[in-house]
Amino acid sequence: MNIKTYTLIISDDPLFSGRIRRVLSKNEISIEWRTLVFSNSESNEEKDFKLDKLFELILKIKKVNIVVFFDFEKKEEFCLDLIKIFNKYQGAQYILQICFFGEENPKTDLEAALAAGAHMVEYKRPDLDDIVTNIQYLKNSEFNFLPEYATSRGYDTVLWPRFFCKIKHIDPQNILATTTFDKLNPSDEWIKRFIPQIGDGKAMVSNSESLEKKCRWIEDINTLKFEYSENELLTGDFLNISSVEKDAVDTFTYKLAKRVSPSEFEEVQKKTKKIFSKMVDTRVRVMVIDKRVKLLQKNHETEKQKANLFSYPFLSMKHEDQISCRPHIIALQWDQLTILDENSNELSLNDDQKIHSIESYIKKLLNEDTVLIIFGLHDIDIKKISKTQLNVPFDITSDFLNKIISVYEKKIEHNPLRVEEVLGIEEIKNFEVDPLLKLEFPIIIEKLNEHRLTFSSPMKISDKTVIKFSTPCVFYLLVLDKLADKDFYGGLIMGVDELEKSLLRREVNRLLRIPIEAENEQDKLKFVNLNSAELIKRQKETLKKNKKDVVDKLKDEQ
Repeated sequence: MNIKTYTLIISDDPLFSGRIRRVLSKNEISIEWRTLVFSNSESNEEKDFKLDKLFELILKIKKVNIVVFFDFEKKEEFCLDLIKIFNKYQGAQYILQICFFGEENPKTDLEAALAAGAHMVEYKRPDLDDIVTNIQYLKNSEFNFLPEYATSRGYDTVLWPRFFCKIKHIDPQNILATTTFDKLNPSDEWIKRFIPQIGDGKAMVSNSESLEKKCRWIEDINTLKFEYSENELLTGDFLNISSVEKDAVDTFTYKLAKRVSPSEFEEVQKKTKKIFSKMVDTRVRVMVIDKRVKLLQKNHETEKQKANLFSYPFLSMKHEDQISCRPHIIALQWDQLTILDENSNELSLNDDQKIHSIESYIKKLLNEDTVLIIFGLHDIDIKKISKTQLNVPFDITSDFLNKIISVYEKKIEHNPLRVEEVLGIEEIKNFEVDPLLKLEFPIIIEKLNEHRLTFSSPMKISDKTVIKFSTPCVFYLLVLDKLADKDFYGGLIMGVDELEKSLLRREVNRLLRIPIEAENEQDKLKFVNLNSAELIKRQKETLKKNKKDVVDKLKDEQ
């Protein structure tokens, strides 16, 4: 059965929107996909809908394949917020989220999108057909075609990439991070390939890092280099693995200890606690539930909210994420209100049932002083379920909400958000602490081309793991079980521009030359040895002849 595919393009760029649309309409894989462009820009002639309709449409077509293209080039913060909203709901992982960037976007923008839940990141480049193939490869388990490229063996080349993981706890001593890779457990065979024996022909291949670094790592594999954006929270260059626990089928928790000398330990603790003590948010926290996410759009255009705004298109009865923001004010747009069950399915409810659901939601999980504002009632009369409820006939607006927030600040004493001894999941989200931690592990390349990489690893790796490489350029790898080959992992290369793609091709060519260069070196050695032997032989003969001449001359003189 051929399930219909919708591609939703979120972009204000008419050239990019049009180019994507043409590529999809001409490629044999995507020729029957339905493409829709969402934009608030009047200059985007490709636009089918305003952004107001995005989540409404997604809810209607959720039973089909959905691919969303986010254009980050000029609206990176807005697109990032949209991706975060997508991934707050169960089932969002089945919506493929592909992010496109302009040449001016730094790699940190790509990494933020991946950390927020995006499946792939790419630069806007002339050739986009391989992206269509990647999408089909990701969304269709039966699709196994991938284009052929010049491919080289790795010849046991070792690289030191950094694996993405997500911080969920920071205290003065330790970090807890969710990973998609198990504990380190390199096999004997892997170690032999990692450090070839002296005299082994493979040892002639020059790896990307020194033998000294490899030996240091083997001696202490639980000491890891790391990369993290917020240096004050994680100082130093290394973390020590204290333990690894399995959470679910494909995820694990790494407990990592900050590596500091005994003399520095107390100072680091004091410094971390001081940073925590300064993390205070006195803003009023407002949760807005509106299918059109109007305030989120306004907030990224001209009307910056003075409150801490948490925007949701739907009210979810699963509610863990929504409750964790601990809102002071909940604003609902009644005529756009959609309530989802715990599996993210839309509930068909009348007005009384909606009110009952909201009442249950508030009474069980929120503070009784939480202010509830129901907008867009028009002529509908609904009962009050809270002593701090306000029924409003007109639609939600920034101006009106700001007035309510001002009154709230003056008349109601509200507790600010603080960090005590620990940064947990809630604090990391509410204080917008960067959750992305990258841990360095060595891998051994098995095969490489400009599109894919196959490698062996010192630990087990789960499907959809993201890895950052820095050699021969910065690129990212999406590990896929479909690309695994016996004992080797495989992944799709992403996040490279045209220049970086040419560097990858050059690296492939360098690897292809390794056996030729090794053979040439052997030939040179044989040639030198052969010629050296011949030269020595001739020199001996010359010396022998010269000696004979001298002896004969002496005899004649006598």
